[in-house]
Amino acid sequence: MQRILAFTMASLICVGASAAQWLPIAPQAYFLNPQETQKIVALANRNGNEINVTLLERSSSDCRGRATSELLPEGPYRVNGTNINFQSACFNGDKVIAAVSQVGKDFLMTAITTGPAKVEMRLGVVLHFNSENFEEAKEAILDMRPAL
Repeated sequence: MQRILAFTMASLICVGASAAQWLPIAPQAYFLNPQETQKIVALANRNGNEINVTLLERSSSDCRGRATSELLPEGPYRVNGTNINFQSACFNGDKVIAAVSQVGKDFLMTAITTGPAKVEMRLGVVLHFNSENFEEAKEAILDMRPAL
């Protein structure tokens, strides 16, 4: 019984530690899990010489049976108490949710990468992000610029 309790505590500590860490999903993309056990994550990827931060709903029910879709309006959603208009598109069964305006994109990126950030979405979905190592992730993403 003590071993089970020790394993459970160690697992919770590991999960808690990884919730604030940006993790590689591809050479030019990193993701950050929210504190909640949601299938929506923050995604940082390179777009030219810039880093974009969006939300990614993995295996979205909105995207079943569709490889890709056109941009559709989403929200507005609240990020740290500020309403931001979003748009979404399906990509390989996942839903990419991005701020519409440059001001919204900058606000979302700053909120999530400097944390803590609270994102209030549809149907009462609330996500809390804490970011600890964004500069490392950003450096790794931008280091891929010269790759052929």
